[in-house]
Amino acid sequence: TRCSRDWSSDVCSSDLKSDRWKKTLPETIKRATNITWNTRKFTFYIIPKATPRPRGYMRGKHVHFYVKGADSHKKFIKYFLKVMKEEDIELIRTAVKFDCNVFMPIPSSMKSVEQLCAELGFIRPMSKPDWDNLAKTYCDMINDYVISDDKNIIDGHLAKYYSIKPRIEITLQYEIGRAHV
Repeated sequence: TRCSRDWSSDVCSSDLKSDRWKKTLPETIKRATNITWNTRKFTFYIIPKATPRPRGYMRGKHVHFYVKGADSHKKFIKYFLKVMKEEDIELIRTAVKFDCNVFMPIPSSMKSVEQLCAELGFIRPMSKPDWDNLAKTYCDMINDYVISDDKNIIDGHLAKYYSIKPRIEITLQYEIGRAHV
């Protein structure tokens, strides 16, 4: 029996026992290195915030969980796309590389020279919210509105900076042509 094949490979374990892999491997590598990527960029001029952690409470013998304000980011992206006349953009259904730069407000406690250094990127935030919570928040925010499913994110990066103009810059690179299921 033949092995089940994944979209990205023409080589499977039974092929390794024969010499078939010698023929298909170069073709697969060539196809993988010739992937065409498109870019979509978004800048949101809001103060970056992470989604709060889930909370729970007991009602009788039942535990109820909720996340206060969890849908606020979803509402924001929906409103943003509507205002930008992009509400009917086609969802990205291919592999996605997620890059996010988060610009936090500069603390007023910093001296003028520190504020300048912070604006130039020499002083970076080492405070909450944590970078992983921010990344998850903004991946979830674009899910179902810009990308079809955040499982398609194959690479992710988030960097925190200070700025006098707080904002979130998201750059998505996505594969053109082939949908992954």
